[in-house]
Amino acid sequence: MMDSHNLHYRADIVVVGAGAAGCVAASRLSENRNLRVLLVEAGRNLPPGQETASIRDVYSFTAAFDRRNHWPDLKAWTWRPQPGHAPRNYEQARIMGGGTSINGQQASIGIPADYDDWAASGASGWAWSDVSPWFEKLAGKDGVFPVSTVAEELWPPFARSFARVAENAGNRRLSDPNAESIDGWFSMPTMSDGQTRTSAAKAYLPDAVRSRPNLEIVTDATVETVEFDGRSATGVRIVVPGGRSAIAAERVVLAAGAIGTPLLLQRSGVGPEDWLEAAGIRIRHRVDGVGRNLQEHPSFALSGLLAPGMARGMTPRRHIVAAMRFSSTVSQVGPSDLYIVAVNRAAWHAVGWRIASLFGWVNKPLSRGWVRPSGPRGESAPEVVLNMLDHPDDLARLGEVARRMYAFMSAMKADGTLTDIGLPVAGAAFRAFTAEGVMRALAMHAAAQAMDRSKLARRAVLKSFEPVGSLFEAGADEALRTILHDRVAPGWHPVGTCRMGPADDPAAVVDPVAGAVHGIDGLHVVDASVMPSIPRANTALPTLMIAEKLSDAIGRAAG
Repeated sequence: MMDSHNLHYRADIVVVGAGAAGCVAASRLSENRNLRVLLVEAGRNLPPGQETASIRDVYSFTAAFDRRNHWPDLKAWTWRPQPGHAPRNYEQARIMGGGTSINGQQASIGIPADYDDWAASGASGWAWSDVSPWFEKLAGKDGVFPVSTVAEELWPPFARSFARVAENAGNRRLSDPNAESIDGWFSMPTMSDGQTRTSAAKAYLPDAVRSRPNLEIVTDATVETVEFDGRSATGVRIVVPGGRSAIAAERVVLAAGAIGTPLLLQRSGVGPEDWLEAAGIRIRHRVDGVGRNLQEHPSFALSGLLAPGMARGMTPRRHIVAAMRFSSTVSQVGPSDLYIVAVNRAAWHAVGWRIASLFGWVNKPLSRGWVRPSGPRGESAPEVVLNMLDHPDDLARLGEVARRMYAFMSAMKADGTLTDIGLPVAGAAFRAFTAEGVMRALAMHAAAQAMDRSKLARRAVLKSFEPVGSLFEAGADEALRTILHDRVAPGWHPVGTCRMGPADDPAAVVDPVAGAVHGIDGLHVVDASVMPSIPRANTALPTLMIAEKLSDAIGRAAG
C-alpha cells in the first residue's frame, strides 16, 4: 500500500475512483503484470475482513445513511434551480467499493430492450447480445458475485401481503426477473450470499489482488485535475493531507461516477465551452456532452403502520425481499417502465419495525438534468441538477406509481396487515428517526410496547407522518401532482453524463469501444456516466458490466 504522503510515482495506468467501476478496472488491468496500475480513492480504505459491521450487514439502511460514507455536503437540485428553493442532500458514496459498499444490493439488470436501445442510439457493440455474456460473468452460475433471495416462507407478513395483493390484482409471479423480460412480482435477487454483503471492494480487491507487485492503492486522496500534454492525458494531480502531488501515467481511467467524472473532466478543461468559461476554467478541449444527459429514477414512498402482531423485528435481516415491475399507460419507452419494492421496516429499532413502506419509481425516465462546476477548484460546490419529472410523462407515470401503491396498501389495510397509511418522514426528520444509540434503542422499545397496547400511542407516532387524506380520491389530480413535486426523491442511481457514442455525435463524450474520450489520447471513462440511457434496473450490476467490458478493451489496447 502506497504512503499517501510520499506520492512520487509513475504508472502505466492510473484509475481514478475505487467505487464499483474503479475496483473492477484496477483488478482487471493489474492482471497484466507488465502494467503498473495505481488506484486512487478519495474515501477511506476497506481492507478485506476489516469492513465495519454496518457495511458487512445485508441490512443496508445503517451504512447507506451514515454520512461518513458519503461525499460531504453534496447537494442536488430536484428541479431546475429557481429562487426560493434550495438543493437537497444527495448521498453519493465516498468509500472503497462505492455504492456497492452501502446500497440495497439489488441484483437487477433491466431488460434486453435497454441495451438494444443503447446500440440503436450509437453505442455500437452494446446491444443485449453483446452485453449478456458480461452479465453472466458477473452474476451467473460461476459469477463474481453470489446472487441470493430470501425464501418466501421466511417473508414477514407485510411482504406476503404485498405479493398476495399483487397477484390478486392480476400480476404474475416471476421466478427470475433477470431471465424473464416481462411484468410481474418477484422475490428480489441480491448481490449477496444472504449472510454478508459482497461489495466490489470485497469481490475485486481481496488480499491476493492487493498484494500484486504492480498494483498500488492510495486512499484519502482526491484527484483535482487530469494533466495533459497537448491533447494527450499524462497523469493526474491529487490532493492529499499536507498538499498536492502529480502522478504521471500513460493512461488515465476515470471511474469517479456520473457526478464525479464529468466534474473532473470539466475542471481539467474538457467540456462545454460556455460552462467552463462561466466557471473561470480555461478550455482545453471542447466536448459539449460532458455533464449533460444526467438521469435518475424519480421515486416516491407511502408508509403504513403495521397492525399489532404483524411486525417481525429484524427477521429476516434484509428489509426488502419482494418487488414488482409493471407498465404504465402513457409509456413512450416500452414495457416495465414502473417499479415498486416492499420495505418491511423503516429503521433498525422497535418503532421502525412497526412501520412498513412501498417505495416506487419511474424505471425509464425521460427527464434529463446536468452537472457542472461553479468554480475551477474542487472546493467550489458543483451545480447538480437532477431535474426529475421535467418531462410531463414522468410526472404522469409517477402518479401511476403512487396510485398503484395506495391501492395496494388499502387492500393490505383491508386484510388486517396495516392500520394506517401516510406519507413518511423525510430529510432531517428521517435521519433523526434512523439515528442509532443504546438510549435511543431503549426509548424506541418502550414506545413500541406502548403502541401495541394503546391507540393513543399509535396516534402519537402517526403525528410524525403526513396523512394522505383525499390525495387519491377522484378529482384530486392537482393535489397529488403537488405532493409528487414536493416529495419526489432520487433513487441514488445517477447515470449518463459522459455518454457513449460515435465521434460525429455532438452529445457523445466517449467512444463505445474502450470508453476513450473523443479527441484526447490516453483518457478513458468506465463508469455509469457512459450509459446513453438509464436501464430499467438498479444500476450496480449494469455499472459493473460496463467496467468489465471497457477494462477488457483498455487492457488489450495497453498491451
